[in-house]
Amino acid sequence: MPSPDGPEITADDLRAVAHRALAVSHPPVMRYLPAGRVEVRDGVVMSAFVDLPGPIFNKATAFGPTPPEKVFAIAEAFFGGVPYGVMLDAETARPVEDAVRARGWILADEEPGMTLRPITAPPPAPAELTICRVADAAGLRDFWTLGGPILPEQAAAADPATNLMRYFNPSLACALDPDIALFVGYVDGRPVTSAALYRVEEIADIGAVATLPAYRRRGYGAAMTWAAVAEGVARGCSVAVLRATEMGYPVYRRMGFTTVCTIRIYVPPAAPGDPETR
Repeated sequence: MPSPDGPEITADDLRAVAHRALAVSHPPVMRYLPAGRVEVRDGVVMSAFVDLPGPIFNKATAFGPTPPEKVFAIAEAFFGGVPYGVMLDAETARPVEDAVRARGWILADEEPGMTLRPITAPPPAPAELTICRVADAAGLRDFWTLGGPILPEQAAAADPATNLMRYFNPSLACALDPDIALFVGYVDGRPVTSAALYRVEEIADIGAVATLPAYRRRGYGAAMTWAAVAEGVARGCSVAVLRATEMGYPVYRRMGFTTVCTIRIYVPPAAPGDPETR
């Protein structure tokens, strides 16, 4: 299909872009997670987090046509007996999905992988919303408080599972990385919404889109997503990618994102795993 801001790009091209960005949760963050490990073998991407046990966080990603027996062999060698999940693209890794189902594994998560290209100029944000990029410790703490309906003091909890927003964005150095930008939206001086950019080469990987329940349905999520996308463009990105939650999907559709793949995570029946923050 023709694109006004670049060469012609096909649906398969966009699917491949999504695969590159989404095989690991926000790749630039891995520089700041000493307990995290990522390895690629024969097209299978393994990611493990020692501090976050469970097959949602420790998983083998198979987006391509790798034979199922090879996926399992690679994963079992990498994880060494630790329970792991399998993340796959339902359109391009059907044999792997058939194999995990045959093993009795449980579908733990399903989300559309979405892309935005071409990237158009963002609309104005709601007038009452002030969007700030995290540039200091106070801004980072405000960002952490938006990891869910938590109390402010929980943002400083030592247990990583208490606040995944903090775990995956652990320091000011992380927030200031040239491939990362964290955003907080304020209303009347209160942090109420967030979003993040994680640049993967020319791809703007968007995550951490969250809004406190009392402030939803006001256009804040879209405005924050646009802020992260625009920052990606300013840093040289030509396409934006994200995994959409059920709540976020209609918002992203209205913004112009299109679904290019269906991402599913399967886990062993004895270890259903915990939900993951994006």
